[in-house]
Amino acid sequence: MRLSIRTSAEQKELLRRAALSRNTDLSQFVLEASLASAQRVVADEAVLVLSSADYLKLAHAMDETTAPNPALRALLEKKRVWDE
Repeated sequence: MRLSIRTSAEQKELLRRAALSRNTDLSQFVLEASLASAQRVVADEAVLVLSSADYLKLAHAMDETTAPNPALRALLEKKRVWDE
């Protein structure tokens, strides 16, 4: 599959110089750099990092029982559209 990007002459030259310093071609350098960046972005979205204090607050909130909610109970007991 082919992927094309537009760059300025200065951006392309910087990428070319970086690729040369890594002993690779421009396409391979851009692909590896963009994949590494994409993996970081996806990992940042998938992992929640909390301080110890925030973790304790979250754990407490999740363990806490709440008062019954009649409106929510009614929604859960309502016949689903796909069951009609």
